[in-house]
Amino acid sequence: MSHDPNGSTMVDAELLSHELRSGRDVVIVDVRSTAEFREGHIPGSRLVPIEQIVARSCELATHRSDPIVVASQDGARATIAAIALRLAGFDEIRVLEGGIARWRELGLPIERATTRSPLQRPSGP
Repeated sequence: MSHDPNGSTMVDAELLSHELRSGRDVVIVDVRSTAEFREGHIPGSRLVPIEQIVARSCELATHRSDPIVVASQDGARATIAAIALRLAGFDEIRVLEGGIARWRELGLPIERATTRSPLQRPSGP
């Protein structure tokens, strides 16, 4: 792990993949757009678009003490989201270094989304 100039803790895609395979309880928050998320994301990740990160941070409240990894396409939006989550009181926040682009480059698992993210509530009665 390393730190970027904004003070965010970075996690390498290979290390994150190893943590996930070993069963470590890591929450992955994908801050890309819904369309980007549907095109492919890290299995089990939760979609919270960057423009909604502050408003929806309460949805992550049950994970306040869990390690959270924030992912975006290349890491830029994830860095901004990580700062917002730290300001909202989350402690163990890391940014996926190189983002989903790096994850794909390494050939790590990607899943396609349904129209609903794991954090969204189902609609209907």
